[in-house]
Amino acid sequence: PQMSQEILGYVVDECDQLEYEGSVMYDEYLDKYRMEQLTSRICALVNEDGEEVQTAEKRGSRALVEVLLCTEIGRRRCRRRRCQRIF
Repeated sequence: PQMSQEILGYVVDECDQLEYEGSVMYDEYLDKYRMEQLTSRICALVNEDGEEVQTAEKRGSRALVEVLLCTEIGRRRCRRRRCQRIF
């Protein structure tokens, strides 16, 4: 859906800023506090975009941001480590 694509854009931008050597994104274990901080920052950016997204945020877009953020971080970590799927 449209809202997910818009939020994903913010998540990708935030992850782009974190993509450097020694970044928190590439730690062996992600810090829960840091993940909540990133989620809050992304939600604040999304809320600046408009009134419509603010009401949607109350219905669970924070959870959507968390899921998209974890997925994007996992994808980037796997890409960096050259993970290959074994089927």
